[in-house]
Amino acid sequence: MDKNRRISIIAILLMHLYLLDVFLGGGGRIFSVENITLRKVLFTLLIIYFLIHIAKSRKLTWNSIALWGIVLFAYCIFSGTVGILRGNALNAIKADLQPVIYMLIFFPLLEMQKFAGIENKKILNMLTFSALVIAVFTLVLFAYEKGMKISAYDFRIFLEQYLPKNEFGVRKSGAIFLVAHFYVVVAAIFTFSNLLFCDSSKKQIVFLIIYMLAILQSATRSTIVTLILAMGYLVYKRFCTSRRMMKRKGIACIIFAVISVLCIIPFIDLSRFTNFADKSTSVRVDFIIEGLAMVKESLIVGSGYGTELVSKGTAHLECSYLEILLEQGILGGIVWCVFILQQFLSWRNVRVQESNGFIKYGAIALLLVLVLISFFNPYINNPVGLSALCILMLLNENIKNTNLLKCS
Repeated sequence: MDKNRRISIIAILLMHLYLLDVFLGGGGRIFSVENITLRKVLFTLLIIYFLIHIAKSRKLTWNSIALWGIVLFAYCIFSGTVGILRGNALNAIKADLQPVIYMLIFFPLLEMQKFAGIENKKILNMLTFSALVIAVFTLVLFAYEKGMKISAYDFRIFLEQYLPKNEFGVRKSGAIFLVAHFYVVVAAIFTFSNLLFCDSSKKQIVFLIIYMLAILQSATRSTIVTLILAMGYLVYKRFCTSRRMMKRKGIACIIFAVISVLCIIPFIDLSRFTNFADKSTSVRVDFIIEGLAMVKESLIVGSGYGTELVSKGTAHLECSYLEILLEQGILGGIVWCVFILQQFLSWRNVRVQESNGFIKYGAIALLLVLVLISFFNPYINNPVGLSALCILMLLNENIKNTNLLKCS
């Protein structure tokens, strides 16, 4: 076996493991032994492999996303330095830096994709398989909880024996939500896009129903609302910008979506959608008010990493943008905005033939979800959201290299 072949095999193995860990692993703590997680191991191996490869080849693959990733990473290091100079707790600074250090994964993924050559179809198939596993697992747990009439508190204690506490939650109504549900949303978006822009199949419709049932039973308001908006965008791009009239396929998608909602309504906690003055909302509002008051102290560059809210004891807020504004200031917010904008521009510039744009429009819909959901949950500036941006970058690079966008 020649040297290049060995390099290719290692790249393929690491890339496959990385993709599966992202799609199945949620926040990265599910696959772990003690404090050592598979995601940390893969991150380390990918960085080491990348550095060795660059040292030998002396060549580096660049694009606008990677370039602004470097700028963003440098500014995050600057924010850490500001935190140290302001006397913020070192443990808090470390906790804030760890998630954004993860963005370095962009570079080995971009470089190793040349050797791994994982096609878009395979990436999306892995996403589909992983999302089905998560969705079915969730629905089985939900059915077991309801069937055995276990209280929400007891069921949460039961799950804590098998899952890390930070990876799941059980609401008072018994609704179960997992961090990994985000990639069920991702799969739902691309499946729905495929149904709209390509030839629909019964299998894809069944998959979409399973995804929707798992998402709806979680009663996660921000996830459900942003997913509906993303689907609305896809319907608009498919029918409202086309000369063709809505065909039976579009009507069928709507009918199946309505049936899915009607089937799950008797079991979900509707009070979360009718009562926005609940504890969860009031706590978020209190943190926002306190955070905005603290932002005024250092508006331009922020108060640095490690800044903590007095009432919460941490600056990890549910609103990613307020956290960025508080710790990194207006300048940090601009850098983050430009970084995300590069993703939008890279997909906007993709040229596709008629009825062949399901990946392009699915990617833009996913970016829409990621941007909107980060107002309510800390996704865009942590590994969950950054991993999604990595996947979109890989899909985009594949399209650029092949100049072809195929229906799956």
